[in-house]
Amino acid sequence: MKLLLSLLIASSIATAATVEDAKNLYSKRGENKENALEAAKIFGELASKEANDVKKSSYLISKSEAIYFYSNRVNSKKEKIKYYTQGYETALTAANLVASEPGVAKSEDLKTQLSRAYYFYSANLGKWGEAKGVLNSLSKWPTLKKHLNYIRKNDDTVEDYGAYRILGRAYIKVPFESNNQGLKFLEKAYNSTKASDEVGIDISKNITNVNYYLFALIENDEDNTYCEVYERFQDLSDAGQETWNKLHPNMIPETTDGIKEISSDKDYTEYYDDNC
Repeated sequence: MKLLLSLLIASSIATAATVEDAKNLYSKRGENKENALEAAKIFGELASKEANDVKKSSYLISKSEAIYFYSNRVNSKKEKIKYYTQGYETALTAANLVASEPGVAKSEDLKTQLSRAYYFYSANLGKWGEAKGVLNSLSKWPTLKKHLNYIRKNDDTVEDYGAYRILGRAYIKVPFESNNQGLKFLEKAYNSTKASDEVGIDISKNITNVNYYLFALIENDEDNTYCEVYERFQDLSDAGQETWNKLHPNMIPETTDGIKEISSDKDYTEYYDDNC
């Protein structure tokens, strides 16, 4: 019996998933979105076994990030709401773990980690709100804004100036907020992430920054700037897949999907044809 128990324990240890397993799966998310979901499960298991709160938080942030990728690629509205909810709840747990650390106010590393937790909380919650409908999710807006403003004050570079990206989109979508302020936030995200050195085209390396900035320019009737940005996007599209991949090597599936999304959006092409 003791021998059998020892063999079972040894087998369990040998087959236990590792951080490397999760990262490897996530790196293959573009091949199959299920890889991201499987990576999220592993990160969650690692977090449940981790005693150190900072490390536990890090695993949960990675889990939330993987869930966000997966949620963006499911078609069912019900499934989107389900997984975005998991994503923002996971990130909020991660944020609370870091926020309770005694040294967080003075540690730049902890403030960055907390900012990343708040970012993935906000990214998942923002998409949850879009799936639910803006009017049905307005009660979450004050909390979302508070956490995004924390990021702006403590490490606004997180996720390619992601706090400005989410705030900008939200300010245009949420009733009674300023479209012009939304444009300013997105202009900040766009201009702070220029990738001309990487690809020879003066455009943001984050394709979502490009997408949301184009959207904001239309909403604010900024025709001249829209024409310039959209033409740079067209230059990028004409340059081919290898150039796209140089734009943001760590986000190849997101960049490829984002370029396809902009290219297939009739509102963008029609606005360009009518105003440029």
